[in-house]
Amino acid sequence: MSKILASIQPTYLPWLPYFERIKKSDIFVFLDNVQFVKNSFHNRNYIINNNKLTLLTVPVFHKFGQKIFEVKIDNSKNWREKHWKSIFQSYSKSKYFNLIKDDLLEVYSKNWDYLSQFNTAIIKLLVYHSKIKTEIFIASELAVEKKEDSNLTLIEYCKFFHADSFIVKPNTESYHPHSVFKNNKIKLVTFN
Repeated sequence: MSKILASIQPTYLPWLPYFERIKKSDIFVFLDNVQFVKNSFHNRNYIINNNKLTLLTVPVFHKFGQKIFEVKIDNSKNWREKHWKSIFQSYSKSKYFNLIKDDLLEVYSKNWDYLSQFNTAIIKLLVYHSKIKTEIFIASELAVEKKEDSNLTLIEYCKFFHADSFIVKPNTESYHPHSVFKNNKIKLVTFN
């Protein structure tokens, strides 16, 4: 039976195509064992508040070269309450907000130590409420050998889960050389 695998870093409040990619896959792996990029979507994102973009940033302790799963949240700052109030103010009148409000508040009420755990908790909550049935795993918890070439590591994930296809964005030949996947009998599925 054919299986499709997708893999992306756990980002903060990801945009809709992130969830569409999860939905189109049978297996999804949070790539939390790659390098963290400070002030990227790993720890910040925009929401729309009164028709204006509002940037929400999760404060972190960070050393260059750290993996995403190693990055700790700086809980000395009162960021969780601020973020929750901004989200509530922006989206409380949205059609389905009441369906997720209590669960989302519970996530923001917890004192998270690690950024990756916080991000994956939000994403899994939204996946659950979207009724997406994809199996979800966390890279740092898997016994999969990490290769020098990141594409070979992705192929190892495919082999680990017996997936014969991997989801990529269009025009990523330079980043995901098709020949590398083809030589390993992994078909690339383009997600636009």
